Amino acid sequence: MKVTPKRGRPKGSIADKTRDIPIQIKVFAEEQDAYRTAAERDGLTMSAWIRQQLNRAARSECSE
Repeated sequence: MKVTPKRGRPKGSIADKTRDIPIQIKVFAEEQDAYRTAAERDGLTMSAWIRQQLNRAARSECSE
């Protein structure tokens, strides 16, 4: 009998983890527009783009 691999993401992938802690910040409308434009340019959601920028800044701070 031929065994076919299961479809979809492998178990234990990062997609199985949920992000359930919101961080709220207040920004000006112009800043939000700039974040949204940058996120769309990079093909990301605004949340993913902001998280990416914050993680990059945190890694930079830790390496100094």
